[in-house]
Amino acid sequence: MKQAGQRRLQMLVASTVSLIGDGPLGLPMESMFGPEVAQLRAEGESLSEVSCLADRRQDVRRFLPTFRELTRLMAQFARYQSIDSLLITVNPRHVKFYTHYLGFVPISRRITDCPHVENHPAVALRLEF
Repeated sequence: MKQAGQRRLQMLVASTVSLIGDGPLGLPMESMFGPEVAQLRAEGESLSEVSCLADRRQDVRRFLPTFRELTRLMAQFARYQSIDSLLITVNPRHVKFYTHYLGFVPISRRITDCPHVENHPAVALRLEF
């Protein structure tokens, strides 16, 4: 029974990120950038793909600090797991953010349709540790 004046707490997910390890099924981005991922594997890279990166806030002043910490923790976990490189597919309009602020570099000049996000355009990026 609630006491007078108590508010009900509402739990909301503010941000999400998933780190998908490479394995027998491969990585989701291989459906778009298979040759590029195969080349990195052939060079002996231990790979993981960053996915489901989202934030519900619209205000960039609130988004950036949380996003920075979330990606920092993800990178630390990847290094703990002995991952050499993180791969990600992003919309071309976000490439500058990922390259300038997070240090990713393109692994291909191709832009392709991404079946995971309603066939919006995608570019493949890599963050090498």
